[in-house]
Amino acid sequence: MRASVEKMYENSSNELDPAPPIVLFYLMGIWAMITGITGFLANVIAIFLFVTTKKLRTPFNFILMNLSVTELIISCTGNSLLAINSFNRQWMFSSQMCQANAFGMTYLGKYHDNIKDWVHRDQDRQFPLSTNFSSLVTLIFIWLYTLSCAVPPIFGWGQFSQNTLKVSCGVKWAQADQNPVEHISFVAYIYMLGFVIPVIIIFTSYLKIIRTVNMNKHGKEFTETII
Repeated sequence: MRASVEKMYENSSNELDPAPPIVLFYLMGIWAMITGITGFLANVIAIFLFVTTKKLRTPFNFILMNLSVTELIISCTGNSLLAINSFNRQWMFSSQMCQANAFGMTYLGKYHDNIKDWVHRDQDRQFPLSTNFSSLVTLIFIWLYTLSCAVPPIFGWGQFSQNTLKVSCGVKWAQADQNPVEHISFVAYIYMLGFVIPVIIIFTSYLKIIRTVNMNKHGKEFTETII
């Protein structure tokens, strides 16, 4: 396992040719620093207010706090690594660190997106969160669902590797040296869990909203006709 990871890590260093302009790396580093510092400060303030203000500790805000904690971790780890590597114009850490970073950013990124999707559904009253227990169950479901998207490469289904500019790591989308069937099945799996299923849920939710609005409209018109 370690030998294959090292081989993947070494091969990735030859994937980009010719090299991109140096200014691009510095722009990425500056962007990573600015967004990282901004995200850190904003989410620290949000978490502090949630912890110290009793009125804010509602089931819905509990979900939002998980969103803030996720963004805080990404700001401290993902943005920091991206800034360091961008200014050095290469991945500065070990292959094991690349694997850990890829898994962490894949998991946290997808977890962040899933929470935002659920927040929108709650605001539309399709999946209202009225108790701490319902919020906890929701978070456990999101944790497990997100884990199912991020964990396959750890067990050999799909791969984590350096991305195109070699300053960050993530899921390896290009087939390269991977088994074609394994690669296609992995991409299809991620596509289904990361895109198709969320889109179906969102589409269904908004259909229910439209149906509810139409029912209320027709009911109001019927009542006015009787009166």
